[in-house]
Amino acid sequence: MKKKLLSFASAAALLSTAVAPAAFAATAPLADGTYTITVSKFNSNGTLSTVSSNSAVATGGKLDFTLPSMPTRNDANFLFFELKGVNGTVVRQGFAPAPPASATNKLGINEMSDKQAQVVKQAAALAGSDDPILMSYLLVMLRSPDINDDDISMIAQMGKAGILGSGGFEGFLTSPSGGNTTTNQLKSLKDCLIYNSDGTQKTLRSFTEGYYDAVNMMTADEQKEMQRAGGLMGEIFIDAATCAGIKPDLVLAAHNAAGVAVYDDESMAALTAHNPSFASAMESAMTTFHMRISASNLAGEYSKALTALGASGSQVTDFLNASRSLMTSFESLDAQYAGFYADPESYAASKGTTVDIVQTELQDAFQAAFTTFQGAIASKATDISAMKTGVLTMLPPGSTLPNTFGTYTMFAAPDQATCKAAGGTWGGDCVANWPIPQTVMVTWLAGILGNGGDFAYTRDTTPLQSFAEGFWDGECTIAAPDQAACTMNGGMWTQASTCVVMTQKGMCEGVGTWSARHTFSSGNAAFNAFQGIQEDIAILEMKRQAERETIAASEKEEQYNEMQAKKNFVDGLATLAGKITGRTNATTPLTEALKQAIIALMRQPNM
Repeated sequence: MKKKLLSFASAAALLSTAVAPAAFAATAPLADGTYTITVSKFNSNGTLSTVSSNSAVATGGKLDFTLPSMPTRNDANFLFFELKGVNGTVVRQGFAPAPPASATNKLGINEMSDKQAQVVKQAAALAGSDDPILMSYLLVMLRSPDINDDDISMIAQMGKAGILGSGGFEGFLTSPSGGNTTTNQLKSLKDCLIYNSDGTQKTLRSFTEGYYDAVNMMTADEQKEMQRAGGLMGEIFIDAATCAGIKPDLVLAAHNAAGVAVYDDESMAALTAHNPSFASAMESAMTTFHMRISASNLAGEYSKALTALGASGSQVTDFLNASRSLMTSFESLDAQYAGFYADPESYAASKGTTVDIVQTELQDAFQAAFTTFQGAIASKATDISAMKTGVLTMLPPGSTLPNTFGTYTMFAAPDQATCKAAGGTWGGDCVANWPIPQTVMVTWLAGILGNGGDFAYTRDTTPLQSFAEGFWDGECTIAAPDQAACTMNGGMWTQASTCVVMTQKGMCEGVGTWSARHTFSSGNAAFNAFQGIQEDIAILEMKRQAERETIAASEKEEQYNEMQAKKNFVDGLATLAGKITGRTNATTPLTEALKQAIIALMRQPNM
């Protein structure tokens, strides 16, 4: 059987890899004549073994041939392709994951993919491994073809150091003090990067198919489509982590660990000195990658938890639509700034500006897209109202809820225009309805109590960060034998002849004893527990913010601070989940999955 040839694109080749015969359209301009197509597989030690070599004749700029067989993912992780002219000169190289049995992987070969193939080939040889995490990390870094042979060696070394080096990506994930993942989980992560049995999830097959689509366009939009494909790497890593049973937040922290290892290795400094233009392009790619992977992670965590806690059909639909719009916005930005990823200096010069200014514009654009997402997942007024009704059924008769219940401050919208665009209400701060996930969680809580269940929580002890003490209203406990004087001044009098006033720490000093944590006393233990979790998560989020914003003396230290902030936040959330007890009805205890879903849904939508 012979497959129909796909038309070639400028300076590119198209390839469908399959067990069955495959078709390939070669680089243009391509002189008529005989060419050799060599297919090799990567061995586990990083070497290549040739599996087939076929000749084909190019006529009229087309190269039509068949491949009798192709290794599958059971034979190898990756395949390597070379197209050689009659004199043995390599015209183009390509790289793709091996396809599943009886399936097809697509690959487009152009200037960018040719450079990527050269880098992964050298990195595999240098590392003595065909490690899929290493290969994937290199694809994240390399979104510009502006490199030479010396650069390729340096990039290969960076990949080896970042993923396999001491304290790098894999070292962090498997370390008891880091990700504490098992050997089997790490292996599954590698496998899931190549193939996922859930066909809705993205893998490296999605990446190479994106290049295939880009090359097949045969238009000036090829570069845009190629950068869209490059932008998928964030989702690919998150989907692989979920597939492997690893907390995606830990994979985010592992990428920062890779950054620390690269700076320790000093290969980044060598590359910057040798090719500052490419180093700038790589920095842009890594910056937006971290933003995309963080957003993808948050959307994914919310989505799973919504299902676990029984969100309504409209809530799930609204959330999924908002998530899809966010990813579409990210893809559009990758396409819009395709020229910047490829050559930052030339792109900035063409706009009459500087690389730093464009980089800031790009980051702001990604943040604006995420702020729009925050607004899009705000709960509808009807859902907030229904939730409040459910909560009031939990409380003693005559109870009321604070006016602010069901709303939060959207810190990502610092001005009126941004707030309005995100669907919030401006009044000095941007106030928005709770995100759908949080409303779902509270509605679920009211439901299990109505079903004869119960819910309890033991408060955390993580201290409030000092920067928050100036605005955080804690409890100031003052000796107050006079109940009337206490309540007249807005305090809450206790049987122990004390008056509890909500105020900042500075206002309490010298007057009473201050506590950042509130003693919630709504009259319903479950609702008090909910409020306690909500407050403890807010304190953890401020701790993460403080750790991220610690002034760093170097880029390496900045990566380390970010890694620790993410790791500590994951650990903190796990601790909170472990403090939850309860039952969904009179007899059924809360599962660990439900506890984790509760914590996930109570996180604020911040990257």
